[in-house]
Amino acid sequence: DRGHAVSIYEKASELGGQLIQAGTAPFKWPVRDYKEWLIRQVKKRDIDVKLEVEATPELLKNAGYDSIIAANGAVPKVTPIPGADLEHVMTAFSVYGNEDKVRGSVVIIGGSETGVETGIYLAELGHHVTVLTRQNELAHDGNRVHYYEMLRDRWQQSGNFHFILSAKTKKITKSGVFYEDENGNEIELIADTILLSGGMRPL
Repeated sequence: DRGHAVSIYEKASELGGQLIQAGTAPFKWPVRDYKEWLIRQVKKRDIDVKLEVEATPELLKNAGYDSIIAANGAVPKVTPIPGADLEHVMTAFSVYGNEDKVRGSVVIIGGSETGVETGIYLAELGHHVTVLTRQNELAHDGNRVHYYEMLRDRWQQSGNFHFILSAKTKKITKSGVFYEDENGNEIELIADTILLSGGMRPL
């Protein structure tokens, strides 16, 4: 809009980045609508969109751009918990688009906004979900003005969504998760699928 000639490089097959995953759950429709609005704005302008092209330093240098904005996104942090490399362990972020890989009962390690959203989403798909968090409340990083209330209403409506506060995860096994409760007792939760929700690491 300021008169620059703009190119967008996107290594995926569609625009949207993390907004794709963030807007997948039915109750996240405002995020999905926002993503689609942004894409429509790009299409209305003379922007050279290069899908399925990874913007390497060499490629950009040879293209001769005057300025480069690096918006590389982030990847999930993998919490260093014994057993995190087992076959039935996924990240919360990787669930979206891979729902068929989530089996049976689910334990989510990490009760941030992302962990809670993913838990609600899977509970509404029919999975029995338990969220383990070190915090003394769920979604402690959620927007307090309105979003937290919406999330709380949603999880309270679900008979499949459960959570355990002040829980320290000790290890993941083939049969589930061992955690320590606030009284120091070690307890095992049986689960078919384990999801890690420990935040994101910027690229």
